[in-house]
Amino acid sequence: MIKKLWCLTALLPLCLALLLCGCGEDNDVPPATTASVTLDAETLTLTAGDTAQLTVTAVDCASVSWESQNEEVATVEAKGSGATVTAVSAGTTVVTVTGKDANGVEVTDTCTVTVEARSLTVFLPAGKLVLTREKSATVKAIAAEGLTGEITWESSDESVGTVEYQGLIAVVTAHKKGTCTITVRCGTAAASFELICGLT
Repeated sequence: MIKKLWCLTALLPLCLALLLCGCGEDNDVPPATTASVTLDAETLTLTAGDTAQLTVTAVDCASVSWESQNEEVATVEAKGSGATVTAVSAGTTVVTVTGKDANGVEVTDTCTVTVEARSLTVFLPAGKLVLTREKSATVKAIAAEGLTGEITWESSDESVGTVEYQGLIAVVTAHKKGTCTITVRCGTAAASFELICGLT
């Protein structure tokens, strides 16, 4: 009886060590990685319609992907060693860059993007105006509440297109094949669009 008790006592430390080793194994803990991704900006403030470039420094990453938390506020598209952020409408979103190492372990970095409403816009669904020679179209600018100042319109190349206006409403006329920029200003705010004159 004493001999059996001694054997059990001797085996107890061994069983305890094996138990502790078993508890130390955790399949949920990801393997260590040397990968990292670092953005060149923590925050961006843009006006609706504007774009900005984010650059990422990626170390030991097999792949890099981008995502915007709210694409109705801003979208993000990979480009070269970074991505282009396009402001869509007023609000805030978070752009996340995710890198993966060769074992699939993920590392991330984020940039908070704030988009402000444009104070002066031109109502053109396509963002440009296409006319044939000597054809005209009426366009309207929309000013934010409280925006004050003299309103002017101008063409970057009057041989391609001219503009006649009264306040926020203008008549644009195409003259010859080519492209020019039509710009409206109100105080310090400005908005512009492309006029494209095609064949007659």
